[in-house]
Amino acid sequence: MKRLPPWFFRLVRYALVGGTGVIVNFAVLKGVWPALHSSPAVANAVATEAAILSNYALNSRFTFHTSLGWGTWFRYNLVSLLGGALQVGVFTLLVHFHVYYLLANLLAIPLNTIVGFVLSTRWAFRTPPANAEPVLDTASRRG
Repeated sequence: MKRLPPWFFRLVRYALVGGTGVIVNFAVLKGVWPALHSSPAVANAVATEAAILSNYALNSRFTFHTSLGWGTWFRYNLVSLLGGALQVGVFTLLVHFHVYYLLANLLAIPLNTIVGFVLSTRWAFRTPPANAEPVLDTASRRG
């Protein structure tokens, strides 16, 4: 029997973390909504960022086995923003073409997951090779 590639198990862990992010999002929204009921967009933004922070910490440790840091946090936030924008775009396009909105959402989510996983793997959580010189050291020697 053929073994599954290592990236498959990493993708499964990434998806599991995404599931916990949904729970965090709903829990924070439930807690924040009464205080910010007059501003649903702000309440949703707070809940979304809480889920992104939770997903970042879990993906860093559980999925990619890296340490937490400002650089990876910033890159992960950008990845999440791009994936979310693509998801909203696909959702909007499908609804425009009369796809039932819940089905449109169900079809748009995998795109966000795949884009997020690929960009997280190749950019947000990518660790430099052990023999790579820090960029700042290389720049400081020029002068």
